[in-house]
Amino acid sequence: MPAIFLFLLNCGISQKFDFKIYRWEEVQNANPDTIYGLSFSKEKRTELPVELGKFLNLRYLNINKNKIHVLPDFLDTLKELEVLEAEKNEIAYFPSSLTKLFKIRIINLHQNDISTIPDAIQNCLLLEKLDISDNAISTVPDALFGLTNLKVVDLTGVRFGPRYQKQLTNRRSDIKWILDPPCDCME
Repeated sequence: MPAIFLFLLNCGISQKFDFKIYRWEEVQNANPDTIYGLSFSKEKRTELPVELGKFLNLRYLNINKNKIHVLPDFLDTLKELEVLEAEKNEIAYFPSSLTKLFKIRIINLHQNDISTIPDAIQNCLLLEKLDISDNAISTVPDALFGLTNLKVVDLTGVRFGPRYQKQLTNRRSDIKWILDPPCDCME
């Protein structure tokens, strides 16, 4: 089976997968232990099927461009999950279930309705990239700065003043902070 590559532009992080990424309708009768990648992208879903919790070896999950408000609690049973793509949904809260996924490396929550990042994100020790752009984030929690594997944080579309941006970039200069130009109106 050919390898599938996921390239995250503008950040220097790439993920090579040696498995196929299936659509939900393709895996209805499959052995869940043999499925490592699933995509629900552009399906106009408001929720994820409960049966998804059986896919314990899942490493990649794409739920981009749906109408999902809340990620289910059973998501934390997907202990092998490394990449979650959940952009352009209607997620109102940073899913606490994600903070229980100790192998998660990439979280993309671009363009949702999230206002805070929980302190429990400190549990995501392998996290390399967090895209929380175009959300209503007002501050970055101290817990994020303790993630030593973190390489990229995308906060474009989130308005911060120049002093706050400088604090972010100075506190962890090894992280690539993707930010809009600071807004003096925020000071």
